[in-house]
Amino acid sequence: MNQVKDIADIKYVNTSVKDLAPEWDQVKKSDGSFSNKIKSLTVNGERFRPTNRFLNSMCSRFGFAPSIYGLFEPDEVFGRISDRKPLHKVRVAIDNKEREVLAVSTPGKPIITDHIADRVLGGLDRTPYRVDYRDGVVTSYHTIGREWKIGPDRAVSQIKVSIPVDGFGLPDIVLGWIRQVCTNGAVAVSPVFRSQVSLGKGADDGERVLMRAIDSFSNEEGFAAISQRVDAASKTPASIAEVASFRRALVSGIKTGMNITDIMNRLERVTGSLSDKYHVPSENALSIKKQRLLNMNCSVAHLINTGSELVTHRPEIFSKPESVYAWIGDRIANEFDLEGEEKRFDNRDFMIVNAA
Repeated sequence: MNQVKDIADIKYVNTSVKDLAPEWDQVKKSDGSFSNKIKSLTVNGERFRPTNRFLNSMCSRFGFAPSIYGLFEPDEVFGRISDRKPLHKVRVAIDNKEREVLAVSTPGKPIITDHIADRVLGGLDRTPYRVDYRDGVVTSYHTIGREWKIGPDRAVSQIKVSIPVDGFGLPDIVLGWIRQVCTNGAVAVSPVFRSQVSLGKGADDGERVLMRAIDSFSNEEGFAAISQRVDAASKTPASIAEVASFRRALVSGIKTGMNITDIMNRLERVTGSLSDKYHVPSENALSIKKQRLLNMNCSVAHLINTGSELVTHRPEIFSKPESVYAWIGDRIANEFDLEGEEKRFDNRDFMIVNAA
């Protein structure tokens, strides 16, 4: 298992906005208009690559929407903040390994630093079986021990803990499960199955609060609801609309430029071919109503298992795995398109690992 200190190296700098010097490019969009894209940020004389979290955190910190960068030159935005609040300080989180600016936050506001996150995860009774880090967020996975059935398979409950170590946002805990047959891990990223952890006011409160929240976390009602919904998913045919939305979530989450032809071909083997089944070239040839009423050759659970298998066993192809988890959470939290039309399905898998 990774330790936070081995995968993240964050430094925190208190400075004023006037000491942040952004450089921007104008990018031509498909409609012929231009948008501003930040390419670098100099902090106290050092140059770094900014992340999307940095821009979002600036918007959050100073109360404006990201669209402001399209209405005004970015230099105007930063300059106006400096003019109106010349003494205003911000805490800047910088990833030393990746040379990235992660986020800004208010100095003095409680924060879980990378060192604190390492202590928290290393001192838990509920030890994580996996720890990841990406873009200012440490993510850990913990089994809870509650077992239940998913159709013919068995699953064990798990929680996914996201810890922002850049000061932007609060830690949260999301319910999930692991299929024991192939160790696929899935989480239901939906407000229904997510709990945020407030850090308190003192500098040392956050560490104690977060450790207690993880070690004592119990949501029997939530896990019972998930087990019921996943069981229903295993008996419910996936609609054309659900297959299409799942495909979009996959494409959105996979890294730009990645060749996904093989993945899409394997997905079609799971769902069946739309053109063979309904003799139409794509779902766009059908109304939204028909897309929700017509079934494909798989269950909703097949789509959930496909997404969890890819994210678990092929994490290197994803830039935004949360898009797949969000799709899973949305489906689990809401009624399926064809709910009530139960059908018996085989126990096929995507087989991304075992396929030749």
